[in-house]
Amino acid sequence: MLVDNEMKALIDDRQLSQWHLMIASLLGSLASQEGMFNQAFLNRLLKHSMDNFIIPYFNTLPDYEEACKLAQSNGSVSERLKPVVEFMDKVFQLAGQVQIDEIDSDHASLRVGSSGCRFCPIGVGKAELSPGNTFCPFPTMIEQTANSMFGEKMVKTVLTREGMKTKILKKEDGNCFITYEVTAR
Repeated sequence: MLVDNEMKALIDDRQLSQWHLMIASLLGSLASQEGMFNQAFLNRLLKHSMDNFIIPYFNTLPDYEEACKLAQSNGSVSERLKPVVEFMDKVFQLAGQVQIDEIDSDHASLRVGSSGCRFCPIGVGKAELSPGNTFCPFPTMIEQTANSMFGEKMVKTVLTREGMKTKILKKEDGNCFITYEVTAR
């Protein structure tokens, strides 16, 4: 458990709201129950929540339609994902540093600065996960929102295999990288 000074520093450093703390601590608590919950379970819950609650909420926001138009314009996958990520960052204040980078014509990478992530179940929610395990909400949140904004299922999160584990993101140099692939044009 964090002492008051540590919690205050965490809140100040990451510019956390009470909602960030609530969601990240909930994610951290669930993630710490590794025998019962894992990344695949979280993805399934988020897909349902995004489709049935969050995206219908987005439809009520004035900036959503403009973000959809930008996402539907012709361009590379990173150019089309950029308004999706910017919209979500504006609504949820995801992290201090989020960026979409082009990998190739069919792939883009979302980079989230780990030290500024406001929803991290580990950095904010203090989950104790086995090395290499994740419980990140961003891959599914971005994928579901992107496909809604595009008006079709056009992108999917790239999963990679490392030995016996399937990974949804890569942690490197203080950043989390999530790769998206175009599935339709």
